[in-house]
Amino acid sequence: MISRNSSDKSDVLRSFGLVVFFSFLGLITYSVARVKSERQHSKISYDDNNKSELLSEGIVEKLKTVLNEGGIENIEIKEIYPLVKDNETEKYSVSIANKDSAGDGPEKIHLAIKKSSSGEPQISEINLSKNLSTKAVFSNSKNIFNVKVNHNDDALFVADYFVSALRDLNYETAVSYCLPVQGLAENIAGLCIMIEGGKFNVSQKKPIEILESLESSSVLRIHLNSTNNQKTFYFTIQLSTEYQGQNSLWKINKIYLEEAFSSYFSLEDTKFPFVPLRTDINTGDCLVVYFDFKSSELSQRSQNQLNILADVLNTIQKSSLKIYG
Repeated sequence: MISRNSSDKSDVLRSFGLVVFFSFLGLITYSVARVKSERQHSKISYDDNNKSELLSEGIVEKLKTVLNEGGIENIEIKEIYPLVKDNETEKYSVSIANKDSAGDGPEKIHLAIKKSSSGEPQISEINLSKNLSTKAVFSNSKNIFNVKVNHNDDALFVADYFVSALRDLNYETAVSYCLPVQGLAENIAGLCIMIEGGKFNVSQKKPIEILESLESSSVLRIHLNSTNNQKTFYFTIQLSTEYQGQNSLWKINKIYLEEAFSSYFSLEDTKFPFVPLRTDINTGDCLVVYFDFKSSELSQRSQNQLNILADVLNTIQKSSLKIYG
């Protein structure tokens, strides 16, 4: 990594790093093409997530009963993690899949848990994703447990799906939850590069903070932890609604990366931190790709980041690529 000295630490965090690909344009073009053609899609597994520590067996069985009553049957729970916590309610993201439909991907449910007068946790609300809502047949949203069932993709759903795409390094899916705003695609690529070296998930202690929640706009701060708890950082996203016909959809319109850099790179980590995005350059934002000049082989880290770069080039087809270094 090529680096420069700066007496201003904030300047180091804000604008440090030169884009380092390879010395020749032909080599970078060949590498991107080779990596893109040879890549194998893989998803990060979080099977070590202990579901029983988050939701009791009784809560899980009650959830399955309510869903079964609404026509969502024969499911298995793939993953559970916290979303939002306050003094009264805890919301969880629950990924479910049909046991008989191996080809279908998991769907998400948001589960609100409150404590009863006796202090026992109980389900107060279930939010179904848009896809699940089309399969459900709840009668007036009532069920035997008197649990409120909602059918909508709110801002929290979009944030949840966005984070899932990020942690799986699924760049194209992550971009699909955003408005076509200049710079957003590069920001997402920068986030992917930041987390590709470690397995990240939403923090269990402090998952997502709702900083602003209005009818047509929302601001959320997302806290991520690596699975080995060696690294933690956060970033803020702003969402707004856009209309497609008569339907309103939540989309991300801004990502605040400065706080992501400042929270990810502490002064104790390294004298010259690796920052994957340099902003405010005259020709536009720049991605910083890791390259080990001492090695004659393309490192796994570089391959992962070139995969992300290849996705960027596919998504922004009319953009031009300039090499700095």
